[in-house]
Amino acid sequence: MKYDDTDREPELPPEGHPLRKLAKRLTELLDEDQWAECERLLLEGWMHDELDRKMGQHWREDSSLDVWFPFTAEEL
Repeated sequence: MKYDDTDREPELPPEGHPLRKLAKRLTELLDEDQWAECERLLLEGWMHDELDRKMGQHWREDSSLDVWFPFTAEEL
């Protein structure tokens, strides 16, 4: 069964992250409606990137070929 996280509050990038800096600058440049749209897009991009961040973490923890490429050429 797949985990449903649609009602989960989006995780924000850590302090000092370039997306945080971009968001701060956009709040200075855009009116409230424009900012709301950009904020949504920034958060969607950050959440979409979560899979890549997790995969990178798993790779750094164990980058053995047995884990990442479990099939031999004969098995394929």
